[in-house]
Amino acid sequence: LANFFGGTVNMAIDPNDNNNVIATLSGYTNNDHVYRFSSAMTDNTGDNNYEAIQGIGGTALPFMPVYDVMVDYTDKNKVILATDWGVWSTDNAFSALNGAGVFWSDESGNGMAHCPVFAIEQQQLPSWQSMNSGNIYLGTYGRGFYMSNDLAVVSVEEEENSLTDDDKNKFASNLGVYPNPLNSLG
Repeated sequence: LANFFGGTVNMAIDPNDNNNVIATLSGYTNNDHVYRFSSAMTDNTGDNNYEAIQGIGGTALPFMPVYDVMVDYTDKNKVILATDWGVWSTDNAFSALNGAGVFWSDESGNGMAHCPVFAIEQQQLPSWQSMNSGNIYLGTYGRGFYMSNDLAVVSVEEEENSLTDDDKNKFASNLGVYPNPLNSLG
């Protein structure tokens, strides 16, 4: 991807196979913004080691910047994108025979509208090590943070409103704060 211009390159590695990598571009000048590598660790030639998976037709990803990417820790074919126009996903990122066969879905109908999303992360610890195993977290521009455990995105505020009083009063000692230090001046 060193020959591509017009944006930042983000990559997500399949947690179960380092050969599977999804790379995205955040700029406006490229026709394709999503690429897959299926032999990233074993092909040392560097030539034709990737394929654009933008899709075609009505199931294609629109030409827009992609700011972050996530490969689901349980299924390499499930890829979620944080884009200029919300969240988009596919469930055939590596199983489609060619890049044109990848089908992208707009997930913004789940309460997100078409809000820019800049960060996406998934809790990959197993359920016996964390209470939020598999949960997906999104950082948006102007709409706050969202959490999902199945691509049906729920805002953190909605999640908080569904908690019992006992759950709300639990102290979380392992929270990270960014930026650090914070200040209370507005």
